[in-house]
Amino acid sequence: MEDERMDVFDKPRFNASMVVVGLFGVGFFALCAWIAWLFGSWVCRIIELIK
Repeated sequence: MEDERMDVFDKPRFNASMVVVGLFGVGFFALCAWIAWLFGSWVCRIIELIK
């Protein structure tokens, strides 16, 4: 029974940390995607100039 009570008390903190980690992960992924898009468009421009 004590273990179950500990789980109930730990869940709010666990969920909050998971939300923070999730937001950070999504933000990091969005940043990487944005950088990749910028790099891709930059490479396309260079290829156009070379042609």
